[in-house]
Amino acid sequence: MIQIHNPARSLPLSSLQKFALGSAWSVVGRLMLLIAVASVAFSMLVGEYSAMSSVTKARDSWYSDSQLADMELRFTPSPNQQTPRFDGLPGLANSASRQILSGRTRLAGSGDLALTVISTDSVRAGARLNILTPLEGALLAQDDESGVLIDQGMAKYHSVGVGDSLNIEVGGTTRTVTVRGVVRDPEFLIAPLNTSLFVSAKGSMGVVYLPPSSSTVNSVVFNFEPGQDLDAARQVVLNEAAAQHLTGAYVMKQDEQFSYQYVEKNLDVFGIVIPLMVLVGALSAAVVSMFLSAQWIARERKSIAVLLVQGHEPAAVARAYVLPYMWLAAWTILIGLLGSIFVGRVFLENFASSVGLPNVPFVLDPVMITIGCASTLVVYGLGAALAFAEMFRMSPRDAMTRTIDTARSGRIRRARLGTLATSTTARLSVRNIQRNPRVSALTVLAIAIGFGLTAAYFLSYSSVISTSRSAVDGNQWDLTVDFTQSQSNAQVAALMTEAGVSEWTPIIKTVAQATNGSAIENLMIGGFDPKNTWHKVNLVEGSDISESDPDGVVIEAGLAHQLALEPGDAFTVNATGIEHEVRVVGIMSSALPGEVRSTLEFASSLTGSDLFSGALVKAPPGEIASTADALNSESGVQQALSKEEIVKLIVASSDQITALLWLGALTSIAVALLFVGACLGYTILERRREYSLLSLLGFRNRAIRSTVVMEASLLGLVGIVTAFPVAWLVSRLLNERISNAWFNINTQLSAQPFLITFVPGLVLLPLAALPLAQWVLHASDLGNRERGIG
Repeated sequence: MIQIHNPARSLPLSSLQKFALGSAWSVVGRLMLLIAVASVAFSMLVGEYSAMSSVTKARDSWYSDSQLADMELRFTPSPNQQTPRFDGLPGLANSASRQILSGRTRLAGSGDLALTVISTDSVRAGARLNILTPLEGALLAQDDESGVLIDQGMAKYHSVGVGDSLNIEVGGTTRTVTVRGVVRDPEFLIAPLNTSLFVSAKGSMGVVYLPPSSSTVNSVVFNFEPGQDLDAARQVVLNEAAAQHLTGAYVMKQDEQFSYQYVEKNLDVFGIVIPLMVLVGALSAAVVSMFLSAQWIARERKSIAVLLVQGHEPAAVARAYVLPYMWLAAWTILIGLLGSIFVGRVFLENFASSVGLPNVPFVLDPVMITIGCASTLVVYGLGAALAFAEMFRMSPRDAMTRTIDTARSGRIRRARLGTLATSTTARLSVRNIQRNPRVSALTVLAIAIGFGLTAAYFLSYSSVISTSRSAVDGNQWDLTVDFTQSQSNAQVAALMTEAGVSEWTPIIKTVAQATNGSAIENLMIGGFDPKNTWHKVNLVEGSDISESDPDGVVIEAGLAHQLALEPGDAFTVNATGIEHEVRVVGIMSSALPGEVRSTLEFASSLTGSDLFSGALVKAPPGEIASTADALNSESGVQQALSKEEIVKLIVASSDQITALLWLGALTSIAVALLFVGACLGYTILERRREYSLLSLLGFRNRAIRSTVVMEASLLGLVGIVTAFPVAWLVSRLLNERISNAWFNINTQLSAQPFLITFVPGLVLLPLAALPLAQWVLHASDLGNRERGIG
C-alpha cells in the first residue's frame, strides 16, 4: 500500500481530520491552482472595488477640504457695472466674486492652447471658497501682479511648470506672465477639456488663475449652511440677480456644473468594466472549486469506502473534510488580501493618471473585504456541497466498485476520428480528448471565455476609437474655429477674407438652463444653420433641426434621460432671464453632458444678439494646414482645429478606456490560464500511468511530450474558434453599458483585436502544457524505477 505523507500527524486532531488533511495533501498541486483562481477572484473583487471607493472618497475629501461652491451664478457684465453683493441671502455661509474669460496661449511644440482664465481671490492664501491647493510652487503673494497659477492638467498634458513664462491673450490683449505654482482646483479635478470642441478631449483646455482685477466680474460662487434647500436658494439668488439688474443670469448647483458632471462620467466608465471582470473571476473560481472537489472525492472513493466499512458515518467523514476547506478559504483570503493591494493600486494608478486626477491614496474598503470573505466561503461552500453530497450518496460497496465514467463517446466515433489522424501522436491526442468529454468541454469553455473576453476588451476599445473617428470624419467641414469674443457677421466675413477662407458657416454657442417639471439641467447649446449640413451628429431617435421648425432642438441622450424627455416633448429653456418654450425633435449621442443642437435663430434668441461665437470652415484640398495657420494668426481667433487634430485629441483622451480595457484583458488572460491549468492538470496528470506504459513500449519522451502538447493545442484551437462569438457578444454588451454612461458606441468588427489575442493564445497554450508534460515524464520514470524497470 502506498503511504500518504500526512503533515498533520503531529497535530491534536482526530483520525478522520488527519485523513482529510492527508487526502488534501495528496492533491496539493491542484488545490494550489484552486487557491490561485479563488485568490485572483478575491483580489479583483476587493482590490478593484476598493480602488473605485478610494477615488470616490478622495473626490469627496477634495471637494470638502477645498470648499467647492454649492452654487454658481453666471451673468453677462454690463459697462460700469458695480460688483454684485449677496450678503443678505438667507442661509448663506460664504460667497466670492470672480471673472471668467476665454483666452489662448501658444506653447512651444504644441501650437495654440485654449484657456479658461479665472481672476479670483483664491490665488492668494485665506480664500474661503474653491480653495486652490498648491501641488508645486506656491500661491501668489499679495503684491505679485505678474505671476499666475495653472491647473494640474495644464502642467501634465502640456509640460508647463513653475518658472515658465506664458503669453496669454484675452480679449485681444496679450500679457506676459510667470507661472508661480501648479494647483489642484476642486472645480477642475480631472484634465479640463475644451467644451467648444465636438468631442471630449482631455487636456484640450488649460486653466490659468490670475489675481483679481478691476474689471467687472461675471461669476459669483456661494456656499450655504448645511441643510439649506438649494433649489429654493437658487430661486432666491436669481431674484436677487434680477433686482441688481444682472443680465443673462443663470445658476448652476454643484452637481449641475459641467466639470462635476464630467468627473462623474469618467467614474461611471470606471464602474462599467470592473463588474464584468469580477463576475468572470467569481464564476471561474466557483466552477474550478466544484470541478476540483469532484476530482478530489472521486480520487478518494476507495479510501472513503474503507472508512465507511470501519463504521464511520458519512456525516462524520464530511465534517472531517470541512477542515481542509477551511484551510483553503484561509489561504485564499490571506493571499487575496495581499493581491487586493497590488491589483487595487494598479487599477487606481492607471485610472487616476489616465483622467488627470492627482495622486489618490489607496485604502482597502472594509465592506468589500467582508463581501470578499463571504464570497470565498460561498465559492468553497459550492465545491464542498458537491463533494459532501457525493459522500452521502456512497455506500461502502458503491465506493469500492464504482468509478467516475467520463468515457461516454462511442467506439464508432473514436474509430472514425482515429482514421482521420495519420500519426500515433495525433490519434492519442484525439482519443484522450474524447475519453473525458466533460473535462474537455470545460477546458474549451475556459479558453473561450478567457480569450473571448480579452478580445472583447480590445474590440470595445477599437470600437470606441472608430466611433469617435467616424463621428468627426463624417462631417463635411475641414476646420472648426472659435473666436476670442463674439463677432458680427461683417466682422467674421472680414476675418475670413483676411485668412483667405471663401467657404464658412457661423456657429453660436451659449449656455442656458432647462426645466421640465421639477428637473433642472444646464445646457451647452450650439446653434447651426439648418440649411447647412456640414456638421453631423449621431441621431439616436427623431430627426435633425430644420428651417421649418426653428424652435426644435436635438438633445444629448443623458440630458434627455435626466429631464425625462422624448422626441415631440416640450420643455422650457431659461436664458438671460427670459423663458423660451422649445420642442425636442431628436435625441443624439454625445460625449459632452448637456449638449444641445439648435438652429441659429433659436440660439440667437437665447443670447439676445446676432453675434457669432465660432465658425465651420471648408478649405481646398492640400491647404487645410496653411488655412489653420492663417486663422490662428488672427487676433480674433481663439483656436482653429482640423479634423485630423481633433481625431488625435480623441485618441489621446481615451486613456481611461485604454487603461481599464488593457487591465481587464490581462486579468481575464490570467484567470483563463489558471482555469486551463486546472483542467489540463486533471486530464494529463491522471493519465501518467498510461504515459508510463507508453514509455515502456518504446515511445520516446519526445513523442509523449508531443502528445501532451498536441492535446493542449487541439483544445486551444477549438476554444479559440468558440471564443469568436463570445468576444462579439461580450463586446456588444460592454459597448452598450459604456454607451449608457458615456456616448453611443457602435460595435465594429475588425481583425486586429482578434489577431493580437488569439495568435499569442495559440502559442501560449502549448507552452503552458510543456511543464505538465515534463512532470508526467518525470513521474513515469520514477514509477518505472519503483517497479524495477528501465
